[in-house]
Amino acid sequence: MRLFAAIPMPDPARGALLDLLATLTPTGWPVRWVGEENLHLTVKFYGEAPEEDVTRLADGLAAAVRGTGVLPMQLNGVNAFPALRRPRVIWAAVAAPPALELMQHRVEQEAASVGFPSEGKPFRPHVTLGRLKSGASLPPSASDMLEQLVLDVTFEASRVVLFESRLSREGARHTPRLTLDLDRGGNA
Repeated sequence: MRLFAAIPMPDPARGALLDLLATLTPTGWPVRWVGEENLHLTVKFYGEAPEEDVTRLADGLAAAVRGTGVLPMQLNGVNAFPALRRPRVIWAAVAAPPALELMQHRVEQEAASVGFPSEGKPFRPHVTLGRLKSGASLPPSASDMLEQLVLDVTFEASRVVLFESRLSREGARHTPRLTLDLDRGGNA
């Protein structure tokens, strides 16, 4: 099974992202836009894992987030990987306190201790909005439109979820396997 840990988007962030998707979807761009149920900030993508590893990953995730308080965050713009002028993935940027990066680092360490290595690239908090279809490209005007989109919404992240992801022709289906509440009084 495919597993990942993520912070689900609470309101008002979810509403702002849905409004943004409502603006982008009618463009007709060759993009598979993310469904409402899949709006999240990925903390760690574990990849394929046998059923017997789920408990160890869940225990490691719980240990890694323990002591992390509710995280104040802000959606603050739209960008793309690898770059806005040649996008493959369109995403919403997330500004977060250093506690998020510390928690994410602990999640990576716990995962590595049970055989799930680090991705080897810097953590960049974001919410994926869409992925370009294979071999497709956007029209030249798309990057200008994306640069001009305004996204400025503050919210609190109060949960981390271990999801199982199942791929299908209709897109990915994410099923929660474990939900962890971040401590309102805690700090990292």
